[in-house]
Amino acid sequence: MMLPAMNSRLRSMYFLLFFMSMALTLAGCSSENQTPKVVDGVIDLSSWDFNASGPVRLFGDWEFGWTDADPVSFANNTGKKDYFSVPHLWHGRTAAGVELSPTGSAVYRLQIRMPNNHPEQMAVLVAGSMSVCEIWINGSRMAASGVVGSDAQTEEPRAHYVIAESPKPTRLMEIMLLVSNHHNVQGGLNGDVLLGSSQQIDEFYSTPRLLGASMAGALFCLSILHIVLFYMRRSSKENLYFGLFSLFWCMAILFSPSSGFLMTVFAPSIPWGWYINLSLLPYGVTIPLMLLFYHSLFPKKYGKAVERVYLGIALAYMIYILLTPPNAYDVVLLIYCIMSGIALLYMFVCYSIDLLHKEKGVSILLLGYLALGLAELDDMFFDLNIIDVASLRPVGVLFFIFSYAFYLAFRFSTALTKTEILSKELEQKNIRLLQLDKLKDEFLANTTHELKTPLAGMVGIAESLVAGTAGGVSRTVAAHLNVIAHSGKRLSKLINDVLDLSRLKNQDIALRLEVVNLYASAQRVLALAQALNRGGKTILANDVPADFPDVVADPDRLEQVLFNLIGNSLKSTASGRISIAATNLGDRVEIAVTDTGCGIAAEDQARIFNAYEQGSYSSAGGTGLGLSISRYLVELHGGVLDVKSEMGVGSSFYFTLPLAVGCALDLVEHSVHSSTPSTPSLIPRGTPLTEDLPPVIPADLLLRDTGVAGGKYQVLVVDDEPVNLQVVAAILNIEGISFRTAANGAMALRMLEDGDQPDMVLLDVMMPDMSGYAVCRELRKTYQASVLPIVLLTVKNRVEDIVEGFSAGANDYLTKPFAREELGARVALQIKLKAAYEILEENLELKRELDLRRKTESGLRFMQARLAKILDSLDDAIVGVNVSSEIAFCNQSFRTLVGGDGDSLLGHPLTSIMVAPEEQCAAELLGFVAGASDRDGSPVLFDTVSLVSGGESFDTSIWCNVVELEEETLCLLSVYSAKAWNTDGGGVLSSKLIRELSEDRQRFLRLEETMLSLDSSDFESRQQVLENVKAIDELLTGLCSRLGSHTNMQTKRSMSVTVVKLAVDCWTASTGTAKADMAEQSGLWNVYMERDGYFRTQTLDKYLDPELLPQKPRWQKVLATADFVLANCEEDSPCRRELEEATADFRALF
Repeated sequence: MMLPAMNSRLRSMYFLLFFMSMALTLAGCSSENQTPKVVDGVIDLSSWDFNASGPVRLFGDWEFGWTDADPVSFANNTGKKDYFSVPHLWHGRTAAGVELSPTGSAVYRLQIRMPNNHPEQMAVLVAGSMSVCEIWINGSRMAASGVVGSDAQTEEPRAHYVIAESPKPTRLMEIMLLVSNHHNVQGGLNGDVLLGSSQQIDEFYSTPRLLGASMAGALFCLSILHIVLFYMRRSSKENLYFGLFSLFWCMAILFSPSSGFLMTVFAPSIPWGWYINLSLLPYGVTIPLMLLFYHSLFPKKYGKAVERVYLGIALAYMIYILLTPPNAYDVVLLIYCIMSGIALLYMFVCYSIDLLHKEKGVSILLLGYLALGLAELDDMFFDLNIIDVASLRPVGVLFFIFSYAFYLAFRFSTALTKTEILSKELEQKNIRLLQLDKLKDEFLANTTHELKTPLAGMVGIAESLVAGTAGGVSRTVAAHLNVIAHSGKRLSKLINDVLDLSRLKNQDIALRLEVVNLYASAQRVLALAQALNRGGKTILANDVPADFPDVVADPDRLEQVLFNLIGNSLKSTASGRISIAATNLGDRVEIAVTDTGCGIAAEDQARIFNAYEQGSYSSAGGTGLGLSISRYLVELHGGVLDVKSEMGVGSSFYFTLPLAVGCALDLVEHSVHSSTPSTPSLIPRGTPLTEDLPPVIPADLLLRDTGVAGGKYQVLVVDDEPVNLQVVAAILNIEGISFRTAANGAMALRMLEDGDQPDMVLLDVMMPDMSGYAVCRELRKTYQASVLPIVLLTVKNRVEDIVEGFSAGANDYLTKPFAREELGARVALQIKLKAAYEILEENLELKRELDLRRKTESGLRFMQARLAKILDSLDDAIVGVNVSSEIAFCNQSFRTLVGGDGDSLLGHPLTSIMVAPEEQCAAELLGFVAGASDRDGSPVLFDTVSLVSGGESFDTSIWCNVVELEEETLCLLSVYSAKAWNTDGGGVLSSKLIRELSEDRQRFLRLEETMLSLDSSDFESRQQVLENVKAIDELLTGLCSRLGSHTNMQTKRSMSVTVVKLAVDCWTASTGTAKADMAEQSGLWNVYMERDGYFRTQTLDKYLDPELLPQKPRWQKVLATADFVLANCEEDSPCRRELEEATADFRALF
């Protein structure tokens, strides 16, 4: 049903739009076929009846001359004639092809065949010249709108239209127009040129001016009305926008040519140029105001952006108008007209959408907007010479105003109806609320009476047990019974307050008025209040003179009021002075309780007297009933309770009571009769009780902290209520949990700063000065939730309270009252969780340490293998001999030299290959070896030592170097045959190389020792490991480059590229990720991001191309990459098998 209705509305809307468009077209074109036209400078009016048809517009092709000559000379010119259209601006070419420019002067000539019955007195009206126009009729100059000139200095425009009377009626009439333009941006004739009787021409502007004046007056009144409405109700911005819109339209109408240049009648002295600018400026404001008005009524998602765009365009348009010469019909105006059309189209689309969405009242305003939009289009078409008349503007504006008036009436009616409905609903709800409030008061009264019975029993039994009714009890049991009695009395006090408040609100409480000594009452109250003055830092003073006159009051209720006020001041005064003072006001007394506390904020001073309300200054808890009850009691005495306060200075609560002077009665009964019998209170009225009572447990029976100050313990308990601290302490004591207690949040923070190390914190929420939430947030700035768990304890159990607690950083939230088992279980859980987290952290740290050790040991093994390979591949014969002269190591060159194998040499004495061990040189060598452990490591040359090879002896020269190993000292002997020694000057391997190898071994030993004792937090040791590994790697690389064969090096380089390529291919195929992920996860290759957002692996890429491979490749990194890929890509595949084979072959090279 909805869709057909919508389609019906749209069809009606489109039909209306089509109808108005046709009306516009007919309005502009209806007379076009009936009115004679000027053709080749001649118009035939012989059949025109001026009396019946009115004046005629002389539109068409006039004879035209682009010249500075006077009209008489132009008329006598017998040359070739030229023609130009009227109305038309000076641009383009004439009929003869003459190029026109906006500035200059020209003569228009028209010959008219007049009818026989034409009026006796004829007149010509020209209203479309851009600057100055002179009218010549039948060769005589009849009128001018200014002074025609050849340049801007000689030309002087004065008027915007000119009327000339015909000197003498003739059948053939000649009209010439001398037009010049040196002031306007555009030139030419672009307005009305009319011929008619003098009376018709004089009355031609009468109707437009009358209509324009009416419209302008109506718009001005509307603008004032809506601006005043906006001033009275600033939230309704649509009134401001519509008021300004009406004001600028009023201005546009007053200056518009379609209103007969109405402003020239009211202010004829306005300069010609300013008149043009003022007629154009309003159009720069009306479109943005229309958008603002529409969006204020029907907000749109992109409305603000559209408004900003059009406000910017309008501002640029107006600046252009003001800073440039008069520019009617300028191209900038045309562009602005196009932008205005786009804005109207945008609003039409938005209105169509709102109509589909059934926005209230949109259909009313839509018609007005369409009419106004068509009026704008009508104006633009007239300016562009598409139509001859512009008559829709007044109608469009009037239609829009009426539509908005109907819309306002619709809104007012809707708002009034809604207000009436809401008023009825509010009245019904108020009645219901009053009924509920009465039910609540009755419920509270009945409930409090019922609660007092079990409370009286609980308190009575507890006190009787302490008194010894059931026999003697221990001091600890008596102390805990006192806690029960104390808590019961506090609850009784709260019940009394609730009951008093209920009875006071219903005026159902009796006052026993007596003559009261104010000084004595103040003394009693201050004596009782000393128990609340914790620490004694606040001075309680009685400033009432001892001889102060008596007052009439209920003594119990007076002391209750004073005690409430003193207790309230103590909560806000940590240290300072609180006093009770009185001032005689004649027949009344003003009593004031003044403190030097923190003060009360101005916005809280009225609110704190409401029931269950507390000021933001109060952080000491409470029910918020004390001040409310006190105000009711004071009002029952005929006085008023009020407060004066200044933040940071203090507060003064003051009230008045009547003086007892001249009062003869001793007892006065004064109340609204009580229908509820008074019930006995657990606490005498003369000794008012507050929530802050002195301690009820003797100091020597308080549960002591079991934790050590400045040391480690399990739980820190933070609560401002001593009873609560004792309850929690008792539970923790039973569970065998060590603890310490703090009386407030600041104390807890100081304890942690002083070195306390609890495993967790039990934190009360409602504490003075600093709430539990604030303490929790402060702790979270230093301690993470896993390092110091926090459990909040509070009676606040609303969802928002729990959410705030967790937001502050709490680990758990426990509401009071809680079971002993639940508290114990939650505390134990948090302690276990913290211990588990600490173990997890240790395990993670061990894992990181093991990973580091594993990588370092792998590197060391790789380097050791390289060292052994290097020694084995040397051409020099090298043998290692221990201090027992046994052969511990020998390379292939040595085995070849002596003609033996490893089994026949290793473990055998060095003397087994000597010809004559007893010879001097041989004996010196053996002596050097035996004492190697005492040598300084400097190499020693033994020039002639005879060795045996295949049964034959030969002479050798031996360099001996001492190398310290972890088990023993080893001598490395470099053996050269006499022949080799003589040919190459002493052999290839120098003593320097042997020394480097010895130092390298020492590095290995230091690395091993460091690895065994490496701590993950010891950054200095880590740095030492890295430096030693780097030194060894550089040494071995140097040895490889000096001693390795070229062919072997080329094989390694080629194999390394193959292994890396296979590793990348295997990783990509197995994981589906790129090589950058492999490089990042392995930690072996650098990965960085370019500006284009892609990751680059420049170092890894060098190992994928033999041409880019570094001069000194990192063989260990190649093998580590292959091992990483094989460890993380366990799926069996041809690629993996190929990588395994290539890795094994590559590793065999080392």
